[in-house]
Amino acid sequence: MRNSHDEIPGVKKQGHRIWFVNAAKGMGFATVDQISDERRIEARVNHGRWLVDCPYDLGSELLDPSEPVFVCLSCGNLGFNEDTKLQGDGLLLEIDFPVPGQMRQIEKLLSARPKEINRNWSPGETVGDLQRENEEHGIGPIEDEPQKGR
Repeated sequence: MRNSHDEIPGVKKQGHRIWFVNAAKGMGFATVDQISDERRIEARVNHGRWLVDCPYDLGSELLDPSEPVFVCLSCGNLGFNEDTKLQGDGLLLEIDFPVPGQMRQIEKLLSARPKEINRNWSPGETVGDLQRENEEHGIGPIEDEPQKGR
């Protein structure tokens, strides 16, 4: 699966969190490099990329599972309503990913699909759901990787 390190020049060198906070501040947003204690959001996979959607429906951004924080480059985590009043506080949002074993299975099942087939996953979809979709597209069972040391 692709992530911000793979897709955005500069993230690999600076790190996901630093790059996104600096980018938001550079766009004039009052983003705060501190994680909110009150809100969390869920990751999803779209076209083989880990993404998260702005809680204010203003955009979505690439993620890095090793740095699970979100800054929206459309609003700087400030959000705006129709009257352009702030809804957010500019704090970083922590991202929930599937547990590591499930995440590896999701990535493996989606990566087995040709690019022209849906490589998407949303919270609530199970590994079984993805396996059934693979079977519907003629993609056989995915072998588990052998355990090291056995």
